Amino acid sequence: MTISDPTSTPISTREIGNRAEKMALDYLAGKGFRLIRRNYRAGRDEIDLIMGHRGVLVFVEVKARSTTRFGLPQDAVDSKKKSRLIRCAYRYLIEHDRLDCDCRFDVIAIQLNSRNPLIEHFQAAFIVESHDIPDFDHFNQR
Repeated sequence: MTISDPTSTPISTREIGNRAEKMALDYLAGKGFRLIRRNYRAGRDEIDLIMGHRGVLVFVEVKARSTTRFGLPQDAVDSKKKSRLIRCAYRYLIEHDRLDCDCRFDVIAIQLNSRNPLIEHFQAAFIVESHDIPDFDHFNQR
């Protein structure tokens, strides 16, 4: 059974999200990333995966689509979503006394419309500007 199989039992958006996060985690682990935290929440904001890679703290947003009818998965990371990710990451850094670490934001985009899902990894997917966060010098590491 595939996620996009119309004859299969319907799968909830949350279940698709959970499967996509697992696929992203496996993909990143295969590239040498190590999991630090999954589904970190700060209020209503959430970061799907927090990973470590080559001395950089990587905040990962996972987006999956079973069809591209409404756009590509990565297109869902719009300015509002970026602001929420930045705010949540900043909260994480404060809570864990990590404001001095190098970090960046990656996006994993997964197209689930075939038996072999397409996974794309966008490293440093967006840049944190000074007006986005009070202490921004440690963001945007490649």
